[in-house]
Amino acid sequence: MTIRKARAATYRGVAGDESHAVPTATAIAIDDVGHGTTVDDHGGETPLAVAAPVAVAPQYAEASVSPAVVPAQQPPQQFAMTAIDSPTMPAYFKVQAPVAPPQSMSVFRAGDDDALVIKRRWYNRGVYFKAAFAIFWNGFMLVWNSFAIVSGAYVFAIFGLLHDAVGLFLIYDVVTTFVNSTFVTVRDGSITVENRPIRRCCEAPKEVDTMPIREIRCKRNVNVGSDGSVDTSFDVRAVDVNRIETVIVGGLALLEEALFLEQELENYLGLGQATVVSGEVA
Repeated sequence: MTIRKARAATYRGVAGDESHAVPTATAIAIDDVGHGTTVDDHGGETPLAVAAPVAVAPQYAEASVSPAVVPAQQPPQQFAMTAIDSPTMPAYFKVQAPVAPPQSMSVFRAGDDDALVIKRRWYNRGVYFKAAFAIFWNGFMLVWNSFAIVSGAYVFAIFGLLHDAVGLFLIYDVVTTFVNSTFVTVRDGSITVENRPIRRCCEAPKEVDTMPIREIRCKRNVNVGSDGSVDTSFDVRAVDVNRIETVIVGGLALLEEALFLEQELENYLGLGQATVVSGEVA
């Protein structure tokens, strides 16, 4: 597989018209309030200076302040422009340099139309913990149900039905993690996404029309729990000419997977000149 040399994308500060090319980073992160960070090949993050710091009123001195919470009369140039990227904030990412295929992903061509197929395996090492927990859970429920039936305590057996359903779901989750893969196929003006060989109940392949697509980009989704825990996942999204986003593949655990998928789709669709400006479509 040949990967084209990636372009240098452009980031523009919220308060200025200057553009800054960043050709050496693997990816650029643009959060929802216009802050930027470059991410290198080793996962390191470097703040992207989008404009020189300016004098600000004390109540607006935090770099993470959203324009939405600033009074309308406050002009944009009064914002502090020190760029940051916090892992607890949603952000968009764009490929800046060639991304090598992660271990979970492979690329090949299929069919007479030379369709692009990107395969992502679901397997990960965490499945062994889930398998051990599923064995424990279902073993416990087997003993519970056997005792309830033999002793005639049918109320306890009925009460255990909900827990039995949870045990079956755990088995399904373990099996699909071991054997399933997600296939992203691009052919005949459409992107098809399907999970094989085991599909979820009533799940149909997803179809995305490629004709109106203007850009492919990644988005980091962040869910902060009540206990302070942070759950992070990544989507690969298509942006059309009306700036409407459509999720192609969601719920990816690794940024590298999302960036590689974005790279291959943009290269195949000829979207290599796309840029991102202030977290929005250029």
